[in-house]
Amino acid sequence: MIPFISNSILPLFKKKVVKNAIALYTGRSVNLVIGLLSTLFYGVIFLKKDIAVISLFEMVVNLFLSFGFSWSTMSLTRFGKEELKKSNSLNYTSSIRIGIIAPLLLISILTIFIFSDNFLAYVATKDLTMIIYMIINLILLVIHEHIIYIFTTVEKHIMNVFYYLGQSLGKVGILGAFYYGTIGDVSAELYLKMNVGVLLILLIIRIFFMEYRYFFPFIIGKKDDYIKQFKYVLPQIYGFCGLYLINWVDVYFIRKYCSFDDLGSYQFMYSIFLKMSSFAIIINTIFFPKVMDWKISGSENFKKYLKNAPLLMFLAILVSITAFIFIYPPLFSKFFQDKFKNAYTTFNILILSLPFIFGSYLYVPVLNSYDRVKYIQLTNVISASCNVLVDYYFIKKFGIISAAFGTLLAYMCKYIMLSVAVQKMFKVNYMYVNVLSVVTAVCGIIYFTQIF
Repeated sequence: MIPFISNSILPLFKKKVVKNAIALYTGRSVNLVIGLLSTLFYGVIFLKKDIAVISLFEMVVNLFLSFGFSWSTMSLTRFGKEELKKSNSLNYTSSIRIGIIAPLLLISILTIFIFSDNFLAYVATKDLTMIIYMIINLILLVIHEHIIYIFTTVEKHIMNVFYYLGQSLGKVGILGAFYYGTIGDVSAELYLKMNVGVLLILLIIRIFFMEYRYFFPFIIGKKDDYIKQFKYVLPQIYGFCGLYLINWVDVYFIRKYCSFDDLGSYQFMYSIFLKMSSFAIIINTIFFPKVMDWKISGSENFKKYLKNAPLLMFLAILVSITAFIFIYPPLFSKFFQDKFKNAYTTFNILILSLPFIFGSYLYVPVLNSYDRVKYIQLTNVISASCNVLVDYYFIKKFGIISAAFGTLLAYMCKYIMLSVAVQKMFKVNYMYVNVLSVVTAVCGIIYFTQIF
């Protein structure tokens, strides 16, 4: 039996995994590179107050998306795979999830309408139509997210790669039109409206690539199946809430205690940091199937990975960010003059988070492979709490640099918790690399704080 699995099934599994990994890696890399380039033009085109408005709008939309919908997406893959094997369709699983999120979508829309004045005041816009665009944006993102996980379930990853690429190219097109003055005055509101238009166009295009049996006919499912799906995805709520807080809580407190220029500067630099850190997700894309393969086959490569990967990753990222910290100031000065100079020290501290982010994604595929999903979600919640506490107590007094400290502390905490879990599971000693990484971060903080 074992030789049969080794000789017949594993080669097929490897071939499929490698093919998917290459597609995802290439697509995400191209997407992130385009995103980084568009961000540079984004910083040239918009005033800091416009960047603040865009960030606040996206923060509100993502608040509804994360707390209301994203946490339930995993059910499509978990239960969809079973349905796909039984009946070669996904419409029942899809219908169940739609049944779960439809009431939440209605509540979200009503909430946005009822508190429209509050949302407009918070986003700092007087354009009343932005409420309509906020609702349309939310609806489109919910639909796209559903389609993404349907394609993930049927392993048509390239379709999702094209979607993300379309998003990036759409933003580049909008920024290019602004830069060359082909669409009138530059404004945050117009940019956001045109982004909604891009999402609508992409949805229309995606419709032609969706198979009927994956979505239709809609079915009123059994009560037990709704409960079963809901119980499965319930723990995800905490993880998604934690990730939302890490990404957006800084915006809330900076909006409350600092100026719009401070918020615009911080959020622009944070958007660059976020795109750089997004490359870490590729590690999970590559190593998750590899770890699964090593687990199934009992390969010695798994032990080598656990022993050597964390230190090698830390050293590689440390060298990269050291070079980047010396290179980017003159480059940014050429693009933006002194527009964002007040946020450079803050950006440097954010950059110190990258070794911990990349290191975390070495441990995540290991824990996922051994069904430690709840523990990963717990680390998101605890690390987000660290971020909230730092922002709450220090942003009012010290400004945006405190937000960067909170982010660094959050990712450091997450990294250490994940490494401790892997260390206990596999009896690997990570004490030296953890101490080295923390000491390096502390030295960096002391250096940049003295400059500040």
